[in-house]
Amino acid sequence: ERKGVRIEGFPLGNSPRDFMREFEPAQTIVMTTTNGTKAIKAAAGADTVLIGAFLNAEAVCGQLAGGPGDILIVCAGTNGKFSLEDALCAGLFADILGKNER
Repeated sequence: ERKGVRIEGFPLGNSPRDFMREFEPAQTIVMTTTNGTKAIKAAAGADTVLIGAFLNAEAVCGQLAGGPGDILIVCAGTNGKFSLEDALCAGLFADILGKNER
């Protein structure tokens, strides 16, 4: 997507709901977004990078629970600014992880 709008000619946007359909096991999916791509690039030095949203919060936190090392939650923001949705989602992740008591 660019500025929140799906790019013409591409079957998927940046909504996690777009990725709920099943894909072939060997199928490669390339995703680029206005804000998320920058956040992923900022985390490139990490051993593991997981992409989380409200829709997959339990699954991502389940993957993180019990793992080694620290967890850093990065909010992508919107156009370089604070995003309430990102902050709320980060809070949800912190809450779930806190209950799992890594």
